[in-house]
Amino acid sequence: MALKTDLHPGETVVRDSRANLQRGAETVGGHLYLTDQRLIFESHAVNVQRGATEIALADVADARKVWTKFLGAIPLAPNSIAVRTTAVRSTASSAASATTGSPRFSGRGEPAAA
Repeated sequence: MALKTDLHPGETVVRDSRANLQRGAETVGGHLYLTDQRLIFESHAVNVQRGATEIALADVADARKVWTKFLGAIPLAPNSIAVRTTAVRSTASSAASATTGSPRFSGRGEPAAA
């Protein structure tokens, strides 16, 4: 999937992968990009909650490996990360994940395409 979000001048994609983002009760499918400046999640068009979520790397307070849970309770696999941020964003595209301060991403990282 090609990145739709405009990169900042001099910004490069380091890794990208299919991923899911937990936005409230919905597990949003899409694509996660790690750049040298941000984490960018872009949802697929079939989700109820669509759009991009961006987290500046400077705003990341902590990132840790966590378990993906079925129905929020049954552990499935330790293939997710929880990202805690230092700043709460108020933009419509990221308000659902930013209010918790800990967006959860799951997926398998792949090297960025050249």
